Amino acid sequence: MIRLAVTCSLLLATPAAGLAATVVPNTAPNAVEPIKRTMHIRFPKSVAMIPIMRVKGAILLPATIAGKQVNLLFDNGADASLIDTTLAQNNGMELTESRMGLQTGLSVMPTKLTRASITIGDALTVEGQFVAADLGAISRALGTPVAGLLGAEALKAFIVIVNPSKGWIALGLPGSVEVKSFIKTDGKPVDAQGAKALLPKLAPKAIPFEAGFVIKATINGKPVNLKIDYGSTGTVVLRDSVWQQVIPPASRTGRATNSTRADGLNIGGEIGTGDFEIAGMVVPNMPIASRAGYDRIRHDGFLGLSVLGATTTVLDMPKQRLVLFPPDADVSVSASARPSVESTIPDAGAPTPER
Repeated sequence: MIRLAVTCSLLLATPAAGLAATVVPNTAPNAVEPIKRTMHIRFPKSVAMIPIMRVKGAILLPATIAGKQVNLLFDNGADASLIDTTLAQNNGMELTESRMGLQTGLSVMPTKLTRASITIGDALTVEGQFVAADLGAISRALGTPVAGLLGAEALKAFIVIVNPSKGWIALGLPGSVEVKSFIKTDGKPVDAQGAKALLPKLAPKAIPFEAGFVIKATINGKPVNLKIDYGSTGTVVLRDSVWQQVIPPASRTGRATNSTRADGLNIGGEIGTGDFEIAGMVVPNMPIASRAGYDRIRHDGFLGLSVLGATTTVLDMPKQRLVLFPPDADVSVSASARPSVESTIPDAGAPTPER
C-alpha cells in the first residue's frame, strides 16, 4: 500500500493578553454580566496529545481536580471554563458570590466563583478563579458525570488539532507545529503525474473565522454565519427564523428535535435538509436543525461535531482559521522541542451575551 503525504506547517503567534470569558456548550447558556478573573496556565511540552472519549457525540477530556480523576467537556464555544458547583462543594472549595448569571433564554442560572487547579491529561494545568455552575443537567443528558468545561479562554494560547477517529486532541505551543497528512492509494505504483492528480485530495482546506469562531457558509445557496462549536453534537443548528428562510417547505421533514440546556430546559425544533457549502466543499441533503424559542444568538447558528468530527480539524487561534483535512487522510502531529512555558491571563473575562 502506497501512502502520499502533504505537510502543513502551522505557525503560532504570541498568546493574547486579554481573553474573553462567556459560557457554555450547546446544551447550556451564556454569561450576561461582566466579571474579571485571572488565570495561570502551565504547559511543559511543545506538543501534547490528550486522549478523548466520545459520549453521545460530545468530546470529553480526562482531567484531575482536587486529586480526583474527572471528565471535562471540550467546548471552544464556551468563552469561560466552568467547574460544577457540587464537585466544588464536595471537595471543600470555597464558593464566593458572582455577579454573572448564565442566560438560558427563559431563565438565568445563578453562578458562584471558586479557585481551583485543573490538569488536563498530563499536559496542561489551568489555575485560578473559575466560574462555578450546576452542570447536573449536562451530566444527565450525556449519561456520565461532567465535572467541568474547558472553554476558549484556556485554549487561545495554543493551536488545537482534533482527531476524533483516532481519539485524541493535540495542543501545540507558540512556534512551529508540523501537521502531516497521508492518504493510501490502491497499491499501484504512482508516477509523478498520478501523484500530482492526487494532491488536491490531500490538501487541507483553511477557512477564516471571525471573532467568536464565526465562519461563512451557504445553505441552499443562501449565506449564513455559523459559529464553530465543538460543544454542539449536531450537524448545523440554525435559529428558527433563519431556518424558515433557508429551508423550503418541501425539504422540511416534520421530525422534531430537542436539546437540553444547563438548567434542564428542553428547547425544541425541527429537522430539514439542505445543500451545505463551505470553502468550496458541498454536502448535499445535509440534516439542518432549527432551534425554536427565544435565544441570545448573535449569529445564524452553529456548525457542530457531526460535521467537525467527521475529519481531522485544526483550530488555528492566532491566525483565526479552521483547517479541515480530507476525511480519508491519516493525520500526525509533531513539533520542535521547546522549553516549558508559563502564561498568565491577566483578565479572563468581560462576558458578552451569547447562545
